[in-house]
Amino acid sequence: MKKLFTLCAAMLMGSAMAFGQVDQTFQFVDKDGNVVADGTTWTVSEKVEDLGKGTMIPSELYVKNTSGEAANVAVDYQVTQISGGSFMICFPLTCKLPVTDASELLSTDPGELAAGEVKFMETEWVVKPFGSDVEATGTCTATLQLKVMEQIEGSFKYEVKAYGPKITVVFSNEGTTDGIGSVDAATGKKVEAYYSLSGRRLRVPQKGLNIVKFADGTARKVVVK
Repeated sequence: MKKLFTLCAAMLMGSAMAFGQVDQTFQFVDKDGNVVADGTTWTVSEKVEDLGKGTMIPSELYVKNTSGEAANVAVDYQVTQISGGSFMICFPLTCKLPVTDASELLSTDPGELAAGEVKFMETEWVVKPFGSDVEATGTCTATLQLKVMEQIEGSFKYEVKAYGPKITVVFSNEGTTDGIGSVDAATGKKVEAYYSLSGRRLRVPQKGLNIVKFADGTARKVVVK
């Protein structure tokens, strides 16, 4: 009986330790706020046209601070396979250099999210850079893991406080042009149309100042260099 009790206690402790390894301060969510659970393989294939980057497949992921106070977040990411093009991530505040080959484990710079804040994760596979005629097909696979960061007192450096959910994102491109939409990288909103300053509708954005109209009825001015 004593051995059985000891075994059960050890199993419970092990389960608790395993559960405790995944901190839930930050969670991956989709555009509707649904949680993308730890261990999920998230597959995306919809291509969009970005004003500056070209043709890309966005992850369509967001990050939510589920806690009742502001906290710093960063993302560990690793590209395990990529068939051309480049993997890009801009989160939570800055953009990292594009990744064009399988990589080592990398990390974004930390940034603060307010209590309950949901922030668009600008993460995508750019299959055809702006101005290029070559489009990458196949897949790009990357792992993403959220982590809670804590600033070291008296410095500008941060250390990992806890590790959160980890998922695998698979970007898939069959090379077709059907269903290509448009998205604004700064907001994650679907683009409905482009217009010149004179109000003329444009098939694609032109160099200079453009007016971008979004599907939700809002609009903003964007400069294309």
